[in-house]
Amino acid sequence: MKSFHIDGRFDVIATGSLLGVKGYGQSKKKKEDVGQDSVPVGYETVIDMYPLDFEEFLWANGIGEAVIDSVKSCFENEKTVPNGIHKAMMELLYR
Repeated sequence: MKSFHIDGRFDVIATGSLLGVKGYGQSKKKKEDVGQDSVPVGYETVIDMYPLDFEEFLWANGIGEAVIDSVKSCFENEKTVPNGIHKAMMELLYR
């Protein structure tokens, strides 16, 4: 990442399931090193991100409030979602 920053031509986003996991890629720590974790300086901005809930997923895909309210109402009243809405939701799921 440092070389991309120094080069300056690119904005880079990196992600991974092991980013931030303590001890990953390190050999055993010496007794005097315990509690001293390395901290990136000047080349990294950490942003914690979380998965979307279903309503946020619908917003992100441009689904209008009327459709979202209809789906909520069906769920709360234990009714079947209208066929057209169901088909649209399934297309979102599988694209």
